[in-house]
Amino acid sequence: MALLKRIWTYDDEDPEVKTLYQYVVDLRDRVEETCKMALALLTLPTERNKLTLAWRGPYKVVGIVGDFDYRVEVSPDKVKTYHINMLKR
Repeated sequence: MALLKRIWTYDDEDPEVKTLYQYVVDLRDRVEETCKMALALLTLPTERNKLTLAWRGPYKVVGIVGDFDYRVEVSPDKVKTYHINMLKR
């Protein structure tokens, strides 16, 4: 808080301090944007063998159903529900 006060009141003109502050603000903004996107990979059967699974995606998570199930938009007109063990961040 003292660092913010010095920056806002111009008590500290050190450009490195402002750069560090700007880095923290930018990082926070990027983390918020990433959380808003909420993309996930799905483990789905391959085309050759339905017993062999592979990660596909990313897909957009559009909702949560209970504690362990997520609604995933697999195409623009199709939303399906998957258990958490089939998803990867």
